[in-house]
Amino acid sequence: MKYLQILAISALLTFSSLTVKGNLFRNFGSQFEKIYKSKQGLTEDKGSNQFTVHIIPHTHDDVGWIKTVDEFYSGSRQRDYKAGVRVVIDGMIQELLRDSKKRFSYVEMKFFSLWFYEQTHEMQDKVRKLVKDGQLEFLNGGWSMHDEACPHFEDMIENMMYGHKFLDQEFGFKPKIGWSIDPFGHSNTNARFFAEMGFDAWFFARLDYQDKDRRQNDTELEFVWRPSFDYLGKSAQIFSHTLFQHYSAPSGFNFDMYGSADPIEDNPELETYNMESRIDQFYQYVMNQRKYYKSQKNMILLFGDDFNYYNARMYFLQLDKLIYNFNKRYPNITLTYSTPSAYINAIKQENIEWTTKYDDGFPYGDDQWSYWTGYYTSRANSKDQIRRGSHVMHSSGKLYALESLIHDRDNLLQGNMSQAQNFFLDAMGVNQHHDAVTGTSRQRVADNYAWKIYKAMAKNNPVVERIIEKIANGIDSQLKSQQWKVCLLENSTYLDCPINDHINESISMAVIVFNPSTKPQNYIQIAVPHAHWEVKAFNTLKQKYEIANSSVICEDETQWNGHIMHNCQLFIESTVDAQQMGLIWLKNNFQINLQVKRQNVINGQSQISNNIESLTFLTEDSNHGQKFEINKLEYNQKYEFAFDFRYYLSSQDDISRSGAYLFRPDANFTSSFRYSKLANISLYKSDIVQQMTFVYWDDKTNQSAVGKARYLRNDPLMHWDVKINEIPLGEQGIEVTVNFWSNMDNNNTFYTDSNGLEMQKRILGYRPTWNLTDQTDNTSCNYYPIQTAIAIRDEEGNQMTIMNDKSQGGSVLEPGRIEIMQSRRTLFDDSRGMGEPLNETDQYGRGISVFNRYQVQLFNRREEKSLQRLHQVHQDDPLQYFFNFDHSLETRLDVSDIQHIRLPNSTELQSLGLPETGKIVMLYKDHMRVIIRIENIADNFDLLDAVQNVTYFNLEQYAHLLYKLANQGQDIGKKEFVNIHEVTLTLNQPQDQMIKNKFVWKTVDDSIINDKKLALDKGNQAIALEPQRIRSFIISYGPKNM
Repeated sequence: MKYLQILAISALLTFSSLTVKGNLFRNFGSQFEKIYKSKQGLTEDKGSNQFTVHIIPHTHDDVGWIKTVDEFYSGSRQRDYKAGVRVVIDGMIQELLRDSKKRFSYVEMKFFSLWFYEQTHEMQDKVRKLVKDGQLEFLNGGWSMHDEACPHFEDMIENMMYGHKFLDQEFGFKPKIGWSIDPFGHSNTNARFFAEMGFDAWFFARLDYQDKDRRQNDTELEFVWRPSFDYLGKSAQIFSHTLFQHYSAPSGFNFDMYGSADPIEDNPELETYNMESRIDQFYQYVMNQRKYYKSQKNMILLFGDDFNYYNARMYFLQLDKLIYNFNKRYPNITLTYSTPSAYINAIKQENIEWTTKYDDGFPYGDDQWSYWTGYYTSRANSKDQIRRGSHVMHSSGKLYALESLIHDRDNLLQGNMSQAQNFFLDAMGVNQHHDAVTGTSRQRVADNYAWKIYKAMAKNNPVVERIIEKIANGIDSQLKSQQWKVCLLENSTYLDCPINDHINESISMAVIVFNPSTKPQNYIQIAVPHAHWEVKAFNTLKQKYEIANSSVICEDETQWNGHIMHNCQLFIESTVDAQQMGLIWLKNNFQINLQVKRQNVINGQSQISNNIESLTFLTEDSNHGQKFEINKLEYNQKYEFAFDFRYYLSSQDDISRSGAYLFRPDANFTSSFRYSKLANISLYKSDIVQQMTFVYWDDKTNQSAVGKARYLRNDPLMHWDVKINEIPLGEQGIEVTVNFWSNMDNNNTFYTDSNGLEMQKRILGYRPTWNLTDQTDNTSCNYYPIQTAIAIRDEEGNQMTIMNDKSQGGSVLEPGRIEIMQSRRTLFDDSRGMGEPLNETDQYGRGISVFNRYQVQLFNRREEKSLQRLHQVHQDDPLQYFFNFDHSLETRLDVSDIQHIRLPNSTELQSLGLPETGKIVMLYKDHMRVIIRIENIADNFDLLDAVQNVTYFNLEQYAHLLYKLANQGQDIGKKEFVNIHEVTLTLNQPQDQMIKNKFVWKTVDDSIINDKKLALDKGNQAIALEPQRIRSFIISYGPKNM
């Protein structure tokens, strides 16, 4: 449950009330009649213009939180939470069938699909009619109601896509309303996506308490949001409605069986008769809420809450009485069952001029001590697994799409691909839920979320392995094997990889390295148990294996069980082209030693470098940690640089505590403290890799960590591998940050990405649309979510960008110092609903270790271009490794049966016009049908002059090339066709139809702004790809007579 401050009801009400996911701590409903009757004229106001109150029955069904998804659905573990979604939907449907005037709005397609497929065909048809007649409206339509801070933008799209697929397939229904009533803050990316999905409007509940105060006072609770305006202009604008009282029923009128509201009794023969007083009480509420919205003809009122309508009959009976008696008593006001889309259609007719918003909705605070910024980082390892799941699903999607275009259909494999992809989309959709990826579910539920991704991978891997086998044989016709295996974890040791099963054998293994990104990768990294290897890479042009330049760095590392192990990382300098597979052959050879010699740094300076820059360790500084000098070799500029671990003590007072949702430092301390102590430094240098390892250990506090700075020979970025070991238990929670500093004046300004897309400008202690006057906590109120990057700049053209690999919180609270939260361990619950402290342990009962990878670019923008987006192309689609220990290299006299299938490479993609920041997502649709999403993640933030030309991609030629490469060079025949249809992001309608049906809202600044117009296509041979543009297509192939 989440904690919310309900704003002042009126100028005469001085009390406030806090809610936990809609259930009031203080039931002040009984005070309404008494207080409001003291206000002259209210109850006698019969002369107001006629207006309609849209009654919206709804339920908010979390896809996991206190209980698992399946437990919430089936109603298990009622001792933990009284909820059963199957019963809720059952009862709601029966009420709609009983009375055609009733309406209901439902959101979570994971739950609804479970219920729907349990029904008879007769009942399914009845439900279809309810949808067709408008009695049952689906809002949002995502598989879950995804979070907006922690997911990657691609995962947000696919969560919505999978839910919309169900709705289109079963009901022919296309949602028009976004419904983000519970996420803890709102991103520009989400607002933009909802607009691009064809939504007319979206509704949300959580707005920063100061922002909501201001909007209530100025009658701006409804407005037009214009996200990514510099790129998309008005094309992505969306009407936005801030709910008045969370997403709950009016206070005192929640008629759920577990609610506390007294029923409306209209039988005067009963002692409990209360009709007049209850109706008048409701009237006061209506008239009060009406003051804060611009429309004087229509108003929306929600009736529902978490898992409400457990007894739908009881709830609807009370609503019937409320509507009937209210309309009879106050004839100038009409209460009616309705839906959000009916409300939106009504206010469209009013021709109101709305205010606008261009910034995002982070961070969210519900009072001056309580900012919801802890969940940006909570359950860091779960966030890591979700990103890993996304990587695997997207890389597999490309292989599935390629396989689907092979003319000779493999029916069994096609069926397995469809099942595996749907299984993955289900697991990933559930994990985007606003209590999953956020880390705000209970521990046992978080474990269940992780199990879902594990099962999805287990179902996916055997299918992918079959395709890998085909492609591997096409690369090397001598290679015969069908036993390709994957590592269970990324960023790990060999213990989590297939090699661990063969540790006591004489190892000879083949490794397929798949690069699913659209840019070549020049370095391969594999975890191995030692340094004695013969390493060869297959040369596809020469059709033979060649010795590959390789080095191994071996270090002792502490494992989960506290044991010390010898972990080695093999670095191979070998290029794997875009969307291609490289083949590496490894064999034990104890006559060869690839180990890079370790040099202990005791006193004095040490240096690592590559062909682009050098990093020299200078000294340890009490303010900044380990201090360095970075020397740019190409344009002779030097920078001061520092790296450090720091920590905050968690607030544990009775005002507000740090927990899974909230990050609140101890109010007795104004800044963070240094974490652990530098114990030793090691240096490793070879011709392809150089690394400096910093080991931290404090024998008094038991705080320990490791930081590894690394250069690869021709890689322009500095890499940092950072591991924070168990945070020791004490009397107070500890929250550890990783800090990167440079001597630049960033003028209290920094930038963070929005779900992996456009960089957002942040200024300390400032909000663009209201005055941030209440800054009791100057740290947490300046924390923002980071998915891929955070950056600072100065007026001299210098910039430092830190790129990360999963959701984290971060800020720049001091000049030049970027801090990113990496690991949290709290001892108390923050009273926002989870009911547990954030105290994660591993299977041995120890606090978890958290590993992160960061890339650092410190540069002058006048001399060097930003590499943030080019790196993101790789980071979003990292190398995928497939291992084989049961293979043979046999000479084949006849290789005519070998299938040479592949995806377009970097040269081909570039020739088609794909920009260097372009990405391609591919998903299986059906045999001879593929889903293609083309994304240009370029950002004007990266450019010195902030001007970027439109690029054009030849989609038609790309479609022909895909077919040709999947069919061993055979092009589409004269009697065949290729159809290309642009669709919305969720694939549920043609893009041009969606645009045609969009309503244009009238705003106060229409005559002032310069609207950004999207570039026009030049047919399928040249589709426009401006920066930040994302476009989806369905490509179909088949005979012309089809």
